[in-house]
Amino acid sequence: MVSIENEDDLEAWLKDQPDAVAREIATRAALSALPYLASYVAGDPKTRATAIVLPCFRAMAPPWFVGTWPNLGGGDLDAARDAARDAARDAARDAARAAARAAAWAAAGDAARDAAGDAAWAAARAAAWARVQMDANSIDAGYSASDLANEPLMRTRRSKRFDAAWSKLKDMLLGLDEDWHVWTDWYEDRLAGSAVGRRLIPELELDRILVPNFDAPAAEVNATIAALERKYREPAPEPSPDPDTPTTIPDQTPAVIEVTLGDDGLLHRTPPRGLGEGNAGREEVLRQAWQAHRAHLDALMALDPGRNWPALQIALAAYDQAMGTAYDSFRVIELGVHGLRIISLAAPSDEFLMADGAAELQSFAMAHGLHINQFDKWRDYVAKGSGKPPPGAVRAAESFLRQTPDHPEIIAEDITPAAMMIAEAVAPTNQPIANETESTVEAEAINSTGNILAGAAAAYLKDLAGGARSGSIKGVEAGTKLGTQALILLGLKEVSELAGFLPEQFGWIKPAIAAIRAKLGL
Repeated sequence: MVSIENEDDLEAWLKDQPDAVAREIATRAALSALPYLASYVAGDPKTRATAIVLPCFRAMAPPWFVGTWPNLGGGDLDAARDAARDAARDAARDAARAAARAAAWAAAGDAARDAAGDAAWAAARAAAWARVQMDANSIDAGYSASDLANEPLMRTRRSKRFDAAWSKLKDMLLGLDEDWHVWTDWYEDRLAGSAVGRRLIPELELDRILVPNFDAPAAEVNATIAALERKYREPAPEPSPDPDTPTTIPDQTPAVIEVTLGDDGLLHRTPPRGLGEGNAGREEVLRQAWQAHRAHLDALMALDPGRNWPALQIALAAYDQAMGTAYDSFRVIELGVHGLRIISLAAPSDEFLMADGAAELQSFAMAHGLHINQFDKWRDYVAKGSGKPPPGAVRAAESFLRQTPDHPEIIAEDITPAAMMIAEAVAPTNQPIANETESTVEAEAINSTGNILAGAAAAYLKDLAGGARSGSIKGVEAGTKLGTQALILLGLKEVSELAGFLPEQFGWIKPAIAAIRAKLGL
């Protein structure tokens, strides 16, 4: 475990790191210091917001963007990436130092010269460097710079001083009536992390950082970004019907692929809902799934993994309340929202829990993802909240579906025709397509991809509960095969991209990979 307590420690560690890591450490350190500008801005909010706060936000947005989507390319984006990379190492050192000093300055206040002030200065400085050290340890543990960019900015409980400073700065900015919400919302998304914050839209974030004229007043810049937010986040108005245009019936769209594990150890396509067991039968399946998940949650809480980790303790308590004590009274949407928080905490759990405890939490995060996505109410909530799927997510789903014939060791042949049909339906085309039909097919491509991935992970979990735990050589070999094949699917580049674009639906992938690797002893 690396020890970083000052500038020299950081510079020594960065010597062996790629530029992307230096840039991400810099960005997170600078972002963590931002709220402590509140005391200075309070002296002249309108002038200092434009002169100080806006340039800070605009300087931090490009490196965050590049860290979040390192593989996206293009002329303007390449220029933005190059500009961020050029100053990465100096920025890492300076931003980390600024984070420590800004936090310490705010903590000490006017009493910096007396004993109480000195203690506050030392405590705040140590806390700032501790955050940098935690990020560095995550990198040493195998995180990529992109993984780190998607993590919550504060991965431990935030201090009361930090929350008070941010609340003060946010209230001052919003009180100026200059569309500062475009930055306060953006910052709170960074605090929450990609799994909990608003849906990430790369096209919006690229346009945000390319807004011209750095010398323009905040009201002008923010109004431009507010218009971009409306463009990308608000649905387009329905066109007025044209009486001269005859009504046409859109082509039928492919049904969402649902899968089940067959006796041959392969994932097979199940009949569309309503053609199989019927609504009553499905309700009984969901009831049994709830009972199994309730038992899993009880077992996890009996271990009390949050006893020394307050953030996890709070998240599990909220999850437990939403889960309820009976199937008929549990709250689906609340469970899904609190589950996103548990997923985000499972990612860095190795830093807070012993190996066994981290593996159990990661397994539960995976089980939550599999459980919650069975419920139409949650899937409808995610779909309505997300709006039209990002183009990058659709392309990733299309690419994944086209690869289904390449994995006959786990995906049966009866899935392939439907997968290819959906992939063809969402492929880029020069022919116009009705918006409603296009949106429906795109959602089905993404949902079908999620079903196949969930089926692969669920198949491995089911095997663990059965033959693989029997101790027989055959059972262990079967479990190893299923786990290995599940890892291959979950580890595809397209799956990682989907998790970045749609964390609400695919955020469970990362803890699932960690849990399966742990079970396989990898």
